[in-house]
Formats: sequence, C-alpha cells, structure tokens
Amino acid sequence: MFNDGLIILDAKKIDSVVLGSTQTAHEVKLNFKDFPYLTLWTMENRAEPFLCIEPFAGLPDQAAEEPTDWKNKKGNNLLEPQETQTFTYSIEFK
Repeated sequence: MFNDGLIILDAKKIDSVVLGSTQTAHEVKLNFKDFPYLTLWTMENRAEPFLCIEPFAGLPDQAAEEPTDWKNKKGNNLLEPQETQTFTYSIEFK
C-alpha cells in the first residue's frame, strides 16, 4: 500500500479519521476539518512499525528528485502582509 512511501487524500469531504484495531478496543481519532489534504505514510522495514497520519494545508514535492518552488506547490496559499489563516486539529483517544 505504501510502495511510494506516501498516500495523499483529498480531504475536502473528510473531517476526521479513526485508527483502530480488531485486536483491541483502543482507538485514536484525528479531527481536522480545516485541512484540505490528509497524508498517510510509513517507512518499510523498521524495527518499530508506525503509521503517520498528518493533515496538510499544502503538499510536499511530488517527486523527491524534482523539487518544486514552494510558491508553486499544490495547496499552498499566499497570504498578504498581516493576513492570517488558522488551521486546527484535535486528537481523541479511546
């Protein structure tokens, strides 16, 4: 699933994601309604496996060998001086 190392989801219609297991009743819920993208990534062959779940407002380079100028990256917003933009998220544990 992570052959390319990173999964990018268009999250405009998603405002939360839950990570759970059939082996336990524990869950982690990430609420991120202000973010247009959700990324999922992991690193193969690690001693301690992990899954990183990150809401993104702007996206990273599409290919590591072809860096993109930050002003041209998909999802980046250019703000005027004194203009602000707020992104919030919360994490719930069960």
